[in-house]
Amino acid sequence: MKKKVKILKTELEKAKKTSTSSGEVTDDIVNEKDALIKKYEDMLNKGMEDGEDGMLPSEVILELKDEVTDLEKERRKMVVEMELLKKDNEEMDMKIILLEDELNKTGKEEGSSNTQESRAAQASEFSSGLRIFWLPIQI
Repeated sequence: MKKKVKILKTELEKAKKTSTSSGEVTDDIVNEKDALIKKYEDMLNKGMEDGEDGMLPSEVILELKDEVTDLEKERRKMVVEMELLKKDNEEMDMKIILLEDELNKTGKEEGSSNTQESRAAQASEFSSGLRIFWLPIQI
């Protein structure tokens, strides 16, 4: 009987040690997980501005989508304005060419044909430069 009591006592001691050690392991795991969560929260908050604290990623995505939509609308307006300005520029160039032709016909200016050709070349070059500049922006 004494042997059984001793055996049971030793088994009880072993069980206590096992439960204590598993409790310590659980505490270690919890501490590691808390540290990992803190690390992720710090990484997430580092990229945010002062006004954005506490925003969920989905809220940030929605805000960015709204900004992109606004920028696309603004770009479309600018493209329309650019087209109107191109037309105005072409009209002005045509008026200049017509006035130079008229001046050339009256004989008031010598060498006007060279001026006219260079003016037309400059207008053409300017228009093509605008097209090349705005082409990558257009959808």
